[in-house]
Amino acid sequence: MPIDLSNFFYRRDLTLNTNMFLEAMHKKLKYYYIHGNQNRRVDKCISFLMSFSRDIMFERIIRMAKNKPTFRMEQIAHSHHRSNNIEDSKIKIIDEKTWLVQSSFGPTLYSVLINEIQKLYGLPSIMP
Repeated sequence: MPIDLSNFFYRRDLTLNTNMFLEAMHKKLKYYYIHGNQNRRVDKCISFLMSFSRDIMFERIIRMAKNKPTFRMEQIAHSHHRSNNIEDSKIKIIDEKTWLVQSSFGPTLYSVLINEIQKLYGLPSIMP
């Protein structure tokens, strides 16, 4: 019997890369707004998405008014401060967009590459 390679658990040495923020957002949309049902009507789907986006924007305004960084933003700031303390001798320049950086805690080398991100114009930023 041949192995079905479409199933993820049959594939060796592959990692599953999911965005937990996106998964949590999908769960909130499906179970709090659509109540776990399958949507069949486009007008109801648009209504759910509009109320969902309104609530996300409202939550963002509240977070910004409190002026308290989220756990995610604190982790980013902490990582940034640690990266500022890396010694220059542990950084090797490969080209203008690629570096090899030695770990602060061991002999592991990390390849750092700058990615070009295209900005989407006309879309509101709902990410914190």
